[in-house]
Amino acid sequence: MNATSCNLTVLRQETVAEDIMRLTVQWQDRSREPHAGQFYMLRAWAADATPILSRPISVDDFDNQTGALTFLYQVKGEGTHKLDIKQLYYIESQGHDLFFHTSEGELLGSGSMQEFEKRLEAYSFFRCNKGYLVNLEYVDTVHGENVIVHGETVALSRARRKAFLDALNNYINGV
Repeated sequence: MNATSCNLTVLRQETVAEDIMRLTVQWQDRSREPHAGQFYMLRAWAADATPILSRPISVDDFDNQTGALTFLYQVKGEGTHKLDIKQLYYIESQGHDLFFHTSEGELLGSGSMQEFEKRLEAYSFFRCNKGYLVNLEYVDTVHGENVIVHGETVALSRARRKAFLDALNNYINGV
């Protein structure tokens, strides 16, 4: 499979049904004509090159004359949220779902814990066990095999305990 990336201009986004959205973009690669039923991996980045969205999306329609490419996608949960990393306490993995525990409450999302661990490493997040990625800013205390993150108890695995304590110590000391 050949992967191609290109910048697309969003023309419009509209609600089709309660949980279905239609996204129309300007297709620029006239040498390759998309067709209904094709899937693309849609990825969006913030201005500072931080990835903010990555999801498969299917082609609904393509207008060859105008170059308007239309995608349909389903919104699960409350839709797409812009998430301020400073307000994120921790991420919890349950099966294929990720729960983002924030100052605004709990948000449901998708993705892999490994993906978020890499993306948030520079923002003082640390994986304290296979199911939790915590923001060191909000660690209240470490008690036995538990970490208290903004008043919530999160398990700390024995295998990651030393590395977690080192990372927390470095964070507290500004290293």
